[in-house]
Amino acid sequence: LLGETEKFIPISNTRIARLELDGADVVLQVLGSAGEQVTVLAQAPNATAPTHFHCTVNEQGSATLVLHDSNTDPTTVGKGLQPVTRPDEIRDSLHSRVDPAINLTNVVYPVPQTIAQFNVKQINSIGPDWVITTDMSNPSNAFTARELQRTLSVATNGTRYSILPYQSVGPRSQKIIVLAVDHQDTWAAEILQQRNVSLAALGSHAGPEAYVLAVIQNAAVVLGGGESGLFFGTKTLTQIWNGTCNLVNSSSHAYLTMPTMMIYDWPDVAVRGAHIHQLGDKFPSPVFFEQADRMAAHKMNFFSAMTTPDIPINLDTQGIFQLEMQRYVTQRHMEYVPNIALGVSQLQDARTGSGIWARSVPFQTDDNLNIVPDRNPVLPLPNPSFDVLGPSGFPINWTIYHTHGASRAPQWHVDSDVVHSGIHALRCDVPAGVALSSRIVSQPVAVEVNRTYQLSLFMRYGVLSGDRPWIWLIQTDAHGNQISGGNVLPTGVQIGTDGSPADTWHQGTCTFVSDRNAAYFHVYVGKAGNGTSTTTFWIDDVMVVALDYALANVIRTTVTDIILRPIGCARTDLSCRYSAGVDYAIVAAASNVTLHPNFRSTSTEEPNALSNSTTITLQALPGGKLRVPGTTVVVDYDFQPGAMGFHTYDLWAGLPDHFPWPPNASISTTSKTSRFSSTSFLGGKRSMQRTAWQARQTLGSPHSDFGAGAPSADFMEPLYYEYAINSTLQLLQFFATRGKPIKYINLNYDELQAVARDSRSLTSGLTNGQLVSRSINLINKAVKAVYANVTLLYWDDMMNPWHLHAAGSDQDNFQAQHYGREDGTLDSAMGLVTDKSTVFLNWFYDYPYSNIRVNKSLTMTWNLGFKAIGCPNEDFLNIQCYGRQLAVDTVRGLGMMDTDWDGKYLGVVRTAGVAWHRIPNTTLDCIHSPQDAM
Repeated sequence: LLGETEKFIPISNTRIARLELDGADVVLQVLGSAGEQVTVLAQAPNATAPTHFHCTVNEQGSATLVLHDSNTDPTTVGKGLQPVTRPDEIRDSLHSRVDPAINLTNVVYPVPQTIAQFNVKQINSIGPDWVITTDMSNPSNAFTARELQRTLSVATNGTRYSILPYQSVGPRSQKIIVLAVDHQDTWAAEILQQRNVSLAALGSHAGPEAYVLAVIQNAAVVLGGGESGLFFGTKTLTQIWNGTCNLVNSSSHAYLTMPTMMIYDWPDVAVRGAHIHQLGDKFPSPVFFEQADRMAAHKMNFFSAMTTPDIPINLDTQGIFQLEMQRYVTQRHMEYVPNIALGVSQLQDARTGSGIWARSVPFQTDDNLNIVPDRNPVLPLPNPSFDVLGPSGFPINWTIYHTHGASRAPQWHVDSDVVHSGIHALRCDVPAGVALSSRIVSQPVAVEVNRTYQLSLFMRYGVLSGDRPWIWLIQTDAHGNQISGGNVLPTGVQIGTDGSPADTWHQGTCTFVSDRNAAYFHVYVGKAGNGTSTTTFWIDDVMVVALDYALANVIRTTVTDIILRPIGCARTDLSCRYSAGVDYAIVAAASNVTLHPNFRSTSTEEPNALSNSTTITLQALPGGKLRVPGTTVVVDYDFQPGAMGFHTYDLWAGLPDHFPWPPNASISTTSKTSRFSSTSFLGGKRSMQRTAWQARQTLGSPHSDFGAGAPSADFMEPLYYEYAINSTLQLLQFFATRGKPIKYINLNYDELQAVARDSRSLTSGLTNGQLVSRSINLINKAVKAVYANVTLLYWDDMMNPWHLHAAGSDQDNFQAQHYGREDGTLDSAMGLVTDKSTVFLNWFYDYPYSNIRVNKSLTMTWNLGFKAIGCPNEDFLNIQCYGRQLAVDTVRGLGMMDTDWDGKYLGVVRTAGVAWHRIPNTTLDCIHSPQDAM
């Protein structure tokens, strides 16, 4: 390079951002993390060996090293390269030698729409003699100026820059950074006119978020079409400083040098945002501030806050906390979008949630005129506490199975020292390096079809690492064949994942509904090692309860109650049903039910007793029709079952009130491919979709989640609407009176599990699609009657055929998996929503699996008269395809919102870039999905 002055050498895929010559000096700009010590190995042409040079990366992520080739200097021949300190008097002659063909896409993101000039021969050297000027009487302008002041101070190692109002700066002043808003700053007109800066060149793009950035000789001007445009323009200026400027240290000050340029910029879409969780509960978390700042730096304007589902909102915690977040993002020109968990069971009253319908349960009057189930709810599981041992010393009625022989498997022992109750517990030791599965299996216990059961046991662990042991139930038919579509049922209880401490007994439960062909249950306790786990755990007091017979956690409201009728009397025949208060009395009825009911007492004295706190007693009245002991009745009621596993078939198929899906489906335990299927799509792409779904269930999501005992709301229950509407109006009123009025609110309705499962919905005469659309219509009408201008947002997956039943959908058979009615009508729900101002949030993840789904579902939404916001994940190709499809209709395609569920938020910046300036990737096929994904 020696002798070739003014040469710029681009270096790709290295940490050297710039390599250039200045006479006999070599200038290198090295990238890194702030404070990082970087070593550069360099060798002069005539030197015999390379030399190591050390530099420290600054806060902006770069370090500049200037080396002098002493082999060209007669006074220092043979000394090789030497670091050089530039004298203060030459600071104005030092400038960034940037190749005129440099692409600002490597520096500014989102990429500006137009770069009109980029002249590297005209250089500004910005230092403490420069000032920032704006209309300081405007709070937004003043905030933007202070943000820029802080940024510039950091970029120049703490140099303090003054902020002056326009009136203090003459129109021909030099060394100024002018921040102006086109329609407001009339006294800045002469300053702008002198520098030939206006929004006229933007034409029809001159909206409030547009801006012009002019870096000219001895001045930098940011002119916004509105206050937000001014703010966004300063973010571009900041990125240019960080990416193209040299930091020059003089004897007393630091100077920032940058070339002149003219940028005209505006956003392509109206909504550019991200859905942020992990926000805290009482105070904004570090995640909030980090992501809010990232979003602002990349010109996003839509902050969707996924807060914890406090309903009704606690004004002393959630309210104040959300006001602080709203204030922070509003200052940075983002709309704060609160989320409220509707569509699901409301936390303050579990009666609002979809329950289980206990149908035709046989009861009878005993000698004391109590009406009791005709069998014990507790199933006769043989030897449930492991207290009875056989000749081998192992508990009778339990069998050990090893995958590849006992010699290499986990070891099961009877423990008489560590017990929960009785005299024995069962202990399992899994030594390190054992990668084989082992399990114990109970003798079969007879069950009824289509009944609700709960597996319960006490567990304890000592050493626990690697894979956790599982406890679950397997169903078999009358011939001993495993059923449930080959899927273990239910998901089961995993030891050590509920936060319970080691060396303490804790209870695990799992609730499910038996298969229509079930004859027996077997309790399995197993451990599948991965070769690295070390585990010791104990189990004791295993129990299976038939919950339909327990008469516990009963839902009693104005639309559902306990019904008694003679055998042969139809539930709907009021003429033959028994009358409460005349024939029977409901005693000790709780006014509410718990959301996470535990149907088993934790008392060691009564390990097999049901908890009395949630049960109801029925009594025959002396003058009624049930007063004769031995009178047999059938009982119908709804109850809350708590946390549940899932099925892979349609529980209600073949019943009289079932709407068949698929049409003419036969009664079978098999089903379409479950969304939990292990089938591999596109080399794992579909599993990524499932992984994202599973992640959102573990981050405090307000979605319905049977694994946590939070089902969908029952959309025929008036209490649900009372809570849902009042909570929404309360939240909107709170912001209107204490903060800034809300423009958008997300009411969720995402991943609704068991839309129709208990008698309230199943006897309503409405399909699943009608139930969901009716509920949205009722809520929309009530909210809009008070807040006509608020835009209501809903996730669309429970109304989207390409999430539900279309070929290749990712939530096919979703209702049936969670014991609800699968009638194939949710696809029609969106078309039945009457308020066309409703905006739907469309999410599909992973390219190319999502392509056809994004295209078809957005087109459907638009054709039905609604607007939509596309919600990709962090997959950049997925984001680009969303950008391309939304460009088809820029009126009804409002924009994009990143939805990352792993807490890394890799999609925030990528979504910001595509939403602001769509640069078509013509190599992508965003229309088709591979056939094997269908």
